[in-house]
Amino acid sequence: MGIMKKAATVALSAAMLAGTAIAPALAATNGTIGSSSTGTSTITAFVGSLVRVSAVDDLDLGSWSGSGDLTQADDVCVWTTTGGYNITATGDGGTGSDFALNNGTQDLAYSVKWGDSAGAATDGLTSGSPLGGQVSGANSTDCNSGTSLTATVEVEILGADLSSADSGTYTGVLTLVIAPE
Repeated sequence: MGIMKKAATVALSAAMLAGTAIAPALAATNGTIGSSSTGTSTITAFVGSLVRVSAVDDLDLGSWSGSGDLTQADDVCVWTTTGGYNITATGDGGTGSDFALNNGTQDLAYSVKWGDSAGAATDGLTSGSPLGGQVSGANSTDCNSGTSLTATVEVEILGADLSSADSGTYTGVLTLVIAPE
C-alpha cells in the first residue's frame, strides 16, 4: 500500500473513531417473541442557545423646560435558554454607532444605561461594546405577556447638552442586540 493511501486510511479511521466517540449511544431494542413483547427507544432533543428581547417601547423624552436633564426608562423582557446574556447597544447618530439624536443639522448626545432587572438601569453602555454577565429571570419567551419584565434600558440627555442645542425636534434610533452567553 502506498504512503498516501496509508495516510488516507489512517485519517479516515481516526475520523470514524472520533465520530463514534462523540455520538450519543442510542440503545433502541426490539422485543422478543412471547406472550408480551417490549421494545424501547431512546428519545433525544436539542435546545440551542436562544434569546429574545420583547416589550421594547419607543422612548419619548418630552420637551426640555430649560433646566435639568431629560431621562426616560423602559422595562423590557429578555428571555434566553442559557440564563445569561450580553447586550450591545448602538445608535444611528454621528458615525452610525454613536449615541446621538439629530434634528437635521445638529447632533445631541445621549447616554444609555442597562440593568438586568426591571426598574434598575445601573450599568452605563458604550456604543458597540457588549456588556456581558447579564442574567435573565424570564420563564417564558414573552415574560408572561409582559407582566414579568426582566430588564431596563434608560436614556438620558444632560441639561448641559440641551442648553447648547438649537431649537427643534431631535430623533434617532437606539438598537439593542441581545446574545446568549
